[in-house]
Amino acid sequence: MIGSWDKKTWRLAGPVILSNMSVPLLSAVDIAVVGHLPEPQFLGAVAVGALIFSLIYHIMNFLRMGTTGLTAQALGAQDTAVVRAWLARAAILSGAISIGTLALQTPILWVSLHLVGASPEVSALAADYFLIRVWGAPAGEGSTGGSAGNGRSEMSIISRA
Repeated sequence: MIGSWDKKTWRLAGPVILSNMSVPLLSAVDIAVVGHLPEPQFLGAVAVGALIFSLIYHIMNFLRMGTTGLTAQALGAQDTAVVRAWLARAAILSGAISIGTLALQTPILWVSLHLVGASPEVSALAADYFLIRVWGAPAGEGSTGGSAGNGRSEMSIISRA
């Protein structure tokens, strides 16, 4: 029998788990769709682009995890002013990082493609994929962490969508 603590834990953890799965699932769907195209370089390009975005999102995990813990502490202390302050800081930081990612998209792309070492055909297609998908960059990481820290983890799915 599942106790009330277990239910509460799953109510908080379930949406966060689904939210964390959304980035790799998006890449998997892209790969599944592109895998039906006749030329293999399309599949290679999406795989390289997915690798770049997985790295970007994993680097941004600090914002989500930090915001979750700090917001939860403030919420537990019933200090709504501190909760709002942490959410505002996270929103400002994630917005700044997203703007920085957009501003630096060309160097990020160049370094990433150089490190991966893909063929010129795959690199050109991966660049197209990256330049489209970069507009969904990690702007929601702070709100995802804030939602989880506030006990509203179902909102993390919405902020990732």
